[in-house]
Amino acid sequence: FFFPPPPPPPPGLRQFHKYMIINSYRIFFLLLFLGVHGASAALVANIGGDYIDASTVPTNWEYRYYNNLASSGGALTADRAIGDLGHRGFGIPFTPPDDPMTSILGKRTDTSKEFEIYASSANSAVEGTDLLMQPGHNPGYSVLARFTFTAAMITNNGNQMSTAGSFRRQATQGPVVVRVFLNDDLNNSLWMRDSGQTSGGFALTQADGTFDLSGITVKAGDTISFFVDSNGIPLGDETAVRGTISLVPEPVSYGLLAGGGMLLFAVYLRRRA
Repeated sequence: FFFPPPPPPPPGLRQFHKYMIINSYRIFFLLLFLGVHGASAALVANIGGDYIDASTVPTNWEYRYYNNLASSGGALTADRAIGDLGHRGFGIPFTPPDDPMTSILGKRTDTSKEFEIYASSANSAVEGTDLLMQPGHNPGYSVLARFTFTAAMITNNGNQMSTAGSFRRQATQGPVVVRVFLNDDLNNSLWMRDSGQTSGGFALTQADGTFDLSGITVKAGDTISFFVDSNGIPLGDETAVRGTISLVPEPVSYGLLAGGGMLLFAVYLRRRA
């Protein structure tokens, strides 16, 4: 450590004052160092774990669709029959020409219904852990889960966001684009995978679908979206998404606060000395 800790103070009040004045800069930088490394992250959201049921959108989340061809979109409708077995989930607010519809699924409320529309043993979705996201059969459609940061979250936990998790393909047909982005800015993605970036051909696997992002400054009202695009081959679109979102104070905030107080105390002691 560049600034070594001070020696133990000598006995006596006047000597202690002198000790604090002489070593205040060392203590300041020590507290700054501890502030940089000591802040702990607070979990504010779980992508799959926050899912409640087919009729209830979790607090601060939105389940949405987007039509790339028409440059329009909106909220998915709750309690739609999804897939050939009619699992209840969130789907587009109109009847699609073919199954599967653009949709987001979570926990099953009826165990006789499917959770996975097209199951893949290698990357199978897990109830209570994953969201199952299906852009659907309609050309140009995509689906996203969007989380909004509130003022209370920022005040209580900090403004540095981190998110870690994975996108996992449920089948191997055709390429698929998956992204993580802020504030609906699809062209400025924080992280993405498409057919040109996957390491296993067209298949998005656990390995190349893993994301781990940190140190991203957010404010109240900002959003982060987890996005799956369609490729025209519904069998190859279905994707399981899991992960967490956390907040932590700015790295130096604790250290600066404590260190600033230490310097003020040293000035006070100097004036009294």
